Amino acid sequence: MSLFDRTNGARESRELGRICCVAIGLTFFATAAMGESVRVGRLENGAEVFAVEMEDGQWGVAVRGAGLASMVQPRPCQLEVWGAAGYATAKSVGYREITKTDNGFRGVGSVTLESGARFEFADRWTVSGNVLRAVRTVKVV
Repeated sequence: MSLFDRTNGARESRELGRICCVAIGLTFFATAAMGESVRVGRLENGAEVFAVEMEDGQWGVAVRGAGLASMVQPRPCQLEVWGAAGYATAKSVGYREITKTDNGFRGVGSVTLESGARFEFADRWTVSGNVLRAVRTVKVV
Protein backbone atom coordinates (compact mmCIF):
# COMPACT_ATOMS: atom_id res chain seq x y z
CA MET A 1 0.00 0.00 0.00
CA SER A 2 1.41 3.38 -0.94
CA LEU A 3 1.41 6.48 1.25
CA PHE A 4 -1.31 7.89 -1.00
CA ASP A 5 -3.53 4.85 -0.40
CA ARG A 6 -3.01 4.99 3.37
CA THR A 7 -3.88 8.69 3.42
CA ASN A 8 -7.06 8.14 1.41
CA GLY A 9 -7.98 5.19 3.61
CA ALA A 10 -7.51 7.26 6.75
CA ARG A 11 -9.57 10.10 5.26
CA GLU A 12 -12.33 7.67 4.25
CA SER A 13 -12.24 6.10 7.73
CA ARG A 14 -12.55 9.54 9.39
CA GLU A 15 -15.44 10.47 7.11
CA LEU A 16 -17.23 7.18 7.82
CA GLY A 17 -16.70 7.78 11.56
CA ARG A 18 -18.21 11.26 11.27
CA ILE A 19 -21.21 9.92 9.35
CA CYS A 20 -21.76 7.17 11.93
CA CYS A 21 -21.47 9.64 14.82
CA VAL A 22 -23.95 12.00 13.19
CA ALA A 23 -26.40 9.17 12.46
CA ILE A 24 -26.13 7.78 15.99
CA GLY A 25 -26.41 11.25 17.51
CA LEU A 26 -29.46 12.13 15.45
CA THR A 27 -31.14 8.81 16.21
CA PHE A 28 -30.41 9.14 19.94
CA PHE A 29 -31.60 12.75 20.00
CA ALA A 30 -34.77 11.98 18.07
CA THR A 31 -35.80 9.00 20.21
CA ALA A 32 -34.75 10.21 23.65
CA ALA A 33 -36.85 13.35 24.15
CA MET A 34 -40.45 12.16 24.20
CA GLY A 35 -42.47 14.43 26.45
CA GLU A 36 -42.56 17.96 27.71
CA SER A 37 -39.51 20.24 27.39
CA VAL A 38 -38.73 23.10 29.78
CA ARG A 39 -36.31 25.67 28.33
CA VAL A 40 -33.81 26.51 31.06
CA GLY A 41 -31.29 28.68 29.24
CA ARG A 42 -29.46 29.75 26.11
CA LEU A 43 -25.71 29.56 25.57
CA GLU A 44 -23.85 32.41 23.86
CA ASN A 45 -23.39 30.23 20.75
CA GLY A 46 -27.18 30.08 20.35
CA ALA A 47 -27.65 26.53 21.62
CA GLU A 48 -30.61 26.08 23.98
CA VAL A 49 -30.62 23.99 27.14
CA PHE A 50 -33.74 22.07 28.15
CA ALA A 51 -34.96 19.77 30.89
CA VAL A 52 -36.82 17.09 28.93
CA GLU A 53 -39.41 14.66 30.18
CA MET A 54 -38.87 11.10 28.97
CA GLU A 55 -41.50 8.58 27.99
CA ASP A 56 -41.37 7.01 31.49
CA GLY A 57 -42.07 10.35 33.24
CA GLN A 58 -38.49 10.89 34.40
CA TRP A 59 -36.46 13.94 33.36
CA GLY A 60 -33.18 14.36 31.53
CA VAL A 61 -31.18 17.23 30.06
CA ALA A 62 -30.77 18.26 26.41
CA VAL A 63 -28.75 20.77 24.43
CA ARG A 64 -30.30 21.62 21.07
CA GLY A 65 -29.06 23.78 18.23
CA ALA A 66 -25.35 23.20 18.87
CA GLY A 67 -24.68 21.22 15.69
CA LEU A 68 -22.72 18.06 16.41
CA ALA A 69 -22.43 19.13 20.05
CA SER A 70 -26.22 18.79 20.50
CA MET A 71 -27.02 16.04 22.97
CA VAL A 72 -29.60 14.39 25.17
CA GLN A 73 -28.81 12.68 28.49
CA PRO A 74 -32.09 10.94 29.35
CA ARG A 75 -30.79 9.33 32.55
CA PRO A 76 -28.29 11.67 34.22
CA CYS A 77 -28.30 9.89 37.61
CA GLN A 78 -25.79 7.16 36.88
CA LEU A 79 -23.93 4.74 39.13
CA GLU A 80 -21.40 2.01 38.38
CA VAL A 81 -20.68 -0.61 41.04
CA TRP A 82 -17.87 -3.16 40.92
CA GLY A 83 -18.91 -6.63 42.06
CA ALA A 84 -16.87 -9.27 43.88
CA ALA A 85 -16.35 -11.15 40.61
CA GLY A 86 -14.50 -8.15 39.17
CA TYR A 87 -17.18 -6.86 36.83
CA ALA A 88 -19.08 -3.60 36.87
CA THR A 89 -22.83 -3.14 36.95
CA ALA A 90 -24.24 0.18 35.78
CA LYS A 91 -27.59 1.61 36.73
CA SER A 92 -29.03 4.94 35.62
CA VAL A 93 -32.29 6.82 36.03
CA GLY A 94 -33.69 10.21 35.15
CA TYR A 95 -34.63 12.92 37.61
CA ARG A 96 -37.93 12.30 39.40
CA GLU A 97 -38.41 16.06 39.81
CA ILE A 98 -36.97 19.26 38.40
CA THR A 99 -37.14 22.85 39.61
CA LYS A 100 -36.43 25.77 37.28
CA THR A 101 -33.97 28.34 38.64
CA ASP A 102 -33.00 31.79 37.37
CA ASN A 103 -30.08 30.47 35.31
CA GLY A 104 -30.81 26.75 34.92
CA PHE A 105 -32.55 24.02 36.89
CA ARG A 106 -32.19 21.61 39.77
CA GLY A 107 -32.83 17.90 39.27
CA VAL A 108 -33.33 15.27 41.96
CA GLY A 109 -33.31 11.51 41.49
CA SER A 110 -32.25 8.30 43.20
CA VAL A 111 -30.67 4.99 42.24
CA THR A 112 -31.46 1.91 44.34
CA LEU A 113 -29.20 -1.11 44.03
CA GLU A 114 -30.26 -4.75 44.33
CA SER A 115 -28.72 -4.77 47.82
CA GLY A 116 -31.20 -2.07 48.87
CA ALA A 117 -28.59 0.69 49.11
CA ARG A 118 -30.04 3.94 47.79
CA PHE A 119 -28.11 6.89 46.38
CA GLU A 120 -29.81 10.29 46.24
CA PHE A 121 -28.64 12.68 43.50
CA ALA A 122 -29.17 16.45 43.61
CA ASP A 123 -27.80 18.22 40.53
CA ARG A 124 -27.75 21.96 39.87
CA TRP A 125 -27.41 22.82 36.17
CA THR A 126 -26.48 26.42 35.34
CA VAL A 127 -26.07 28.28 32.08
CA SER A 128 -23.56 31.14 31.99
CA GLY A 129 -22.11 32.56 28.80
CA ASN A 130 -21.06 29.60 26.69
CA VAL A 131 -20.83 27.17 29.62
CA LEU A 132 -23.31 24.58 30.83
CA ARG A 133 -22.21 23.49 34.31
CA ALA A 134 -23.45 20.69 36.53
CA VAL A 135 -22.70 20.56 40.25
CA ARG A 136 -23.65 17.22 41.82
CA THR A 137 -24.27 16.12 45.38
CA VAL A 138 -24.72 12.40 46.08
CA LYS A 139 -25.87 11.02 49.43
CA VAL A 140 -26.21 7.41 50.53
CA VAL A 141 -29.56 7.09 52.29
